[in-house]
Amino acid sequence: MANIGVNKVFLIGNAGRDAQVKSTSGGKSVANFSPAINEGSRDKVGKSGQRVEWVRCVAWNKLAEIAGKYLSKGRLVSH
Repeated sequence: MANIGVNKVFLIGNAGRDAQVKSTSGGKSVANFSPAINEGSRDKVGKSGQRVEWVRCVAWNKLAEIAGKYLSKGRLVSH
């Protein structure tokens, strides 16, 4: 039996725009959205700064419908 690994990532950020929901030709819902993930840091002299990273996410079926209903620009996105 092959070993199967599971990776889990938790993303917490704010939606950069409203989730875009579309349907496939087979009738499945798909939503695309991009949360902005902020990361605080300090350089060698102690000056603080922030870096923003955009993560492209895709949700399918019922989760896509929920994302389309609740994810609008600026709303908190977690998980």
